[in-house]
Amino acid sequence: DYVHARGMKFGIYTDAGTETCQGRPGLVGHDQQDMDYFAQHGVDYVKVDWCHSEGLDPRTRYPQIRDALLQAGRPMFFSMCEWGVDKPWEWAMPVGNSWRTTGDISDLWLRVMEITDAMETLGQYAGPGGWNDRDMLEIGNGGMANNEYAATLQSVVADECAAAR
Repeated sequence: DYVHARGMKFGIYTDAGTETCQGRPGLVGHDQQDMDYFAQHGVDYVKVDWCHSEGLDPRTRYPQIRDALLQAGRPMFFSMCEWGVDKPWEWAMPVGNSWRTTGDISDLWLRVMEITDAMETLGQYAGPGGWNDRDMLEIGNGGMANNEYAATLQSVVADECAAAR
């Protein structure tokens, strides 16, 4: 409870496949065991990536993971990441709390704008309990100008405000 005692949330990363993108063990074969372990340790946020998932279908696999999360007995935010390949905005609302809509972001203004443009038509699929995820914020990492970082942050805030209406 070190993290919670300081008013923060505790998140963890895993993968729906056999291994994470970094080559660590994935969830396949032990969804419930891992979700129970996460719950016992007070995890609040679980990002589930889609590396090493050959032969798996995200429309089937992510609901299995959701069910394990629910059975673990602790509310955990479920972030799904299959990079928008299977258009999760069309099917993921009853499955997870957020879903990636694009490939990975980078600290380049062109990439931020590509992702922003891709998000333009997806607002209708988001709402309380389920959100389009444009990937992490790239703020102050050195690849963009200060005004580009400011615009990046402003566009995310504007998206969240629009979705909350």
